[in-house]
Amino acid sequence: MLCDTCRNFCRDTLAGNLEGEGWCLSESRDDERMFIHGSAEQARRNAVSGCGLCSIVHAHYTDIEENNDFNDSELGSERGIEDLIRLSVSMNTGGHMMSRRPYWILFDYPHRKPMSLEFCFDSSEQSILTGVTNTDFVLGKDVEQHMGTVPKDYSGSSSVSTLTMLWSSKCRAEHAMCHRRKNIKPLPLRVIDVGEKDSDGTWTHPRLRVTDGQYGYYATLSYRWSEIGTQFCTTRKNFQDLTKFIPAWELPETVREAIIFCRSVGYRYLWVDSLCIIQGDDGDWNDACKQMGDIYENCDLNISALSSTDSYAGLFSYRRKPFKLNRVSIRLLDGRLLTLRVCDRRSELYGEARASPLSSRGWVLQERLLSPAIIHFGQECVYWECCSGTRTEFYANDERPGAGLVKNVAAESYRPGYINYPGGYFIAWYLIMTAYSAMNLTLESDRFPAILGLASRFRRMFSTTFLAGIWLEDLHRGLLWRALPLNPDPLRGKPTPRSDDDKSPGLRFPSWSWLARRKGYGVNFEMELAPGEMITVAHPVMRLINSRTDASFVSASVMHRPEIHRGDIRGKLQLWGIAMRVRIRAVYRDGLWKCSIQKWVPILPVIWPSQRHRKGIRRLRQSAPSKAKTGDITTLDCFMDNPVQAVLEGGEWYCLIIADWRYEYSFKHLLRLADDEFKLPQNLRCYLLLQRVRPLRSGQHPSDLGIFKRIGIGMAGIDAVDAFFGAANESRRFLKII
Repeated sequence: MLCDTCRNFCRDTLAGNLEGEGWCLSESRDDERMFIHGSAEQARRNAVSGCGLCSIVHAHYTDIEENNDFNDSELGSERGIEDLIRLSVSMNTGGHMMSRRPYWILFDYPHRKPMSLEFCFDSSEQSILTGVTNTDFVLGKDVEQHMGTVPKDYSGSSSVSTLTMLWSSKCRAEHAMCHRRKNIKPLPLRVIDVGEKDSDGTWTHPRLRVTDGQYGYYATLSYRWSEIGTQFCTTRKNFQDLTKFIPAWELPETVREAIIFCRSVGYRYLWVDSLCIIQGDDGDWNDACKQMGDIYENCDLNISALSSTDSYAGLFSYRRKPFKLNRVSIRLLDGRLLTLRVCDRRSELYGEARASPLSSRGWVLQERLLSPAIIHFGQECVYWECCSGTRTEFYANDERPGAGLVKNVAAESYRPGYINYPGGYFIAWYLIMTAYSAMNLTLESDRFPAILGLASRFRRMFSTTFLAGIWLEDLHRGLLWRALPLNPDPLRGKPTPRSDDDKSPGLRFPSWSWLARRKGYGVNFEMELAPGEMITVAHPVMRLINSRTDASFVSASVMHRPEIHRGDIRGKLQLWGIAMRVRIRAVYRDGLWKCSIQKWVPILPVIWPSQRHRKGIRRLRQSAPSKAKTGDITTLDCFMDNPVQAVLEGGEWYCLIIADWRYEYSFKHLLRLADDEFKLPQNLRCYLLLQRVRPLRSGQHPSDLGIFKRIGIGMAGIDAVDAFFGAANESRRFLKII
């Protein structure tokens, strides 16, 4: 039952007519309309008479009174004047992913904490707490597309399968960016045939199938493996048996439920790495690794076990918290049922994905970015994600933008305008790799193979050359990474030199590649700038060409072992550039390393007298630097990849100028959402710190400095670097970096 006031409010809200009698512009927001409901006393009387909406208002008001959530003395005389309950409806239909949902109903009582509710479709009358009010309301089309639904308590219910098929069909029919899903693709070498129904309605056993170049629609599974040794896998020993049938009782719960889900939504084939790749066979693993990108790119749907901690945790889950419904239930003129529920902001994919166990897995990055469509089984609800946006079980008809920066950047790279931005796709790559470097891998040797499919996609799209994590056409930017500890812990005390577990046996990468970072370290291509009193994060957006100081690359080459999974990659850069010998100062303070470079002063031989020998012994002493002239720069800051190791190894250190860059706060600029106030440009000259790895040979040309490895990076103002290098700016030297 509804009183006349609530009936008018609900009719106008559900029809999308917020300009009629009783409505006015919100006092606080331009995108809201406000309906004056009445006084708290009037709401109480209507609640006693049986109005469901007034009962909610009165219950909320009474709860606040009982909990003393306000101070009577603060209201004064205004309490009698503003003793009115306002019902606000948000009309915000903007595309930003964090904007409020349209058609939220906001209960606003003066000086009280507001309460938000929303109407949603309900397919089960058993969840209704009171009787249903039959009305002659007709739902407006612009309202219906934002209407929510009531999820079931179990994510493995048939309603989830039905919803997935609805989302999939809409995606295939309406999304221009998802055109890849319309075409049938070649099947991977091996797939799981989930079976078919017999005449009596029972399903045949799943089995492993060799496709022999056949075409078809198939799904893939993204999940966390259990510990190596406990995971049920395909091996050379059981391969032939699995082609006949796969014993479902031996499969991990997540894989078994993925097969059930494929059957319910109509997919005949499923690809799962543990079963479709022969484990323990290096040759088969290498072949599959080279095809990994195509496997996920050609699938029709990726099934993401977002909330599963391992392969035995299962794909489906029971909701941790029941969905709270309220006392108003309305049957529309067309027979559909609507119910009021408390708004739940947990229903964004971005938040749950960040906290999920699956998102910390390194392999899942390219699986998520390359798959044309994904169905995420989260703990709170089920989410749909494709190149055009996301949907949730809460808001089944409301499509939102992509889930987070990485997915948005990947989607933006499809747009011609984004590609035309100078170096836009290279910046996208490094943003993605920054996220990837913070993820976990069971085997560190998978560091390179886990991005090989994604790199192949970029190479095909933009006709570029891949060099161990960076790109030949963008070398000046690709070298500007710095290593950062993922979990710095000041309580552990001063770090020690590289431990035995920093790298897997045989794992080797070129020092100039970000893949060479230590275990437990991520990489970042950002720089913290502090214009005035504000610190912001900036990226090298535009290279400022300077033929006098920029490094000139002669050649770049990479060679890796045939066994990709061994992770043994060697590379060499040959270049001409301005380089100067320096010395390094590293101080550990407050849990952080403070590093800088100083001008190197030639070492002078000194004869020290000895009481035990008539002839002196020759020792070396480094003379103190001469007093700096006014305006001279004798020190530059830097970031060391491994400060302890570099200092202990000693040797000869050099500073090499790479290029000048314009740094900007570029996230929103890339996504075309930024205003001028977000841009904080600063021109910086970037330089690498190098360590000589081989002594100079006799007779070597004076301009040839020899062979080095990278040990750090630095950036400073152009004038400061010019002053630091001084006369060295006038000569270019040849060197190799390995």
